[in-house]
Amino acid sequence: MISWRLLTFSWHGAAENMALDETLLRLAPRPTLRLYGWRPGALSIGYSQEIPEGWKDPLVRRQTGGGAIWHEREVTYSLTGHEDDLASRNDIRGLYRRAHAGVIRAMAEFGLECRVQEEGEARGKDDPFACFEKPAAGDVLAPSGKKIAGSAQRRLRKRLLVHGSVMLSHDRRNGRGGTGLKEELDREVEPEALADALGRGFAEAFRVPLEPASLMEEEEALAERLLAKYESEAWTRRKGSDEGEGGGADDE
Repeated sequence: MISWRLLTFSWHGAAENMALDETLLRLAPRPTLRLYGWRPGALSIGYSQEIPEGWKDPLVRRQTGGGAIWHEREVTYSLTGHEDDLASRNDIRGLYRRAHAGVIRAMAEFGLECRVQEEGEARGKDDPFACFEKPAAGDVLAPSGKKIAGSAQRRLRKRLLVHGSVMLSHDRRNGRGGTGLKEELDREVEPEALADALGRGFAEAFRVPLEPASLMEEEEALAERLLAKYESEAWTRRKGSDEGEGGGADDE
């Protein structure tokens, strides 16, 4: 069995995180799980969203769709690779299910029995601005019934990116429908501990060994070039259209 690459937990700024995820989407030589945090905290908006009027804090536009997320007290994962290694073209939701099964296994290490929201359970406002305002089908729910993790995807020809936020604690900027480990457990969990649990959870859910690795030279070079894109006003102020299942943007 071929192992997947594991890029262990590290902190980056918003633009750098998005540049790294796009780099791995384009170049990762085999399936790669990256675990990361955001420093400083920042708002990411979906590919097709408008910038909030009067917003002054750090902000980046994602290449994936979906709602806005304030990233600070969380661990984010990104999973990249060829669709033949991750999912068939017609089973993107199956990829979500397996990724979220990995999240649920990680939550169980902290004593939380989480589950995915089923089709038909969703209530409230359609397409809220904040991703965590309203759980959607497939999102991970904590025992309280609130959303603790969710994901978005992009397909680039036959390569896939799925990335998602797993909340350490809830921030009011993420809406009223979310929660975090702190709220559910009434104690703090360190990001490194959650990242380690997510690595084990993904390895179990996908039944693959994870091999700690570093970026290749060509990946580092592309990430440096893409950093300018995600820092630019031209990218940040553009507004695309959601085309991919699950809120992502597709390039065929």
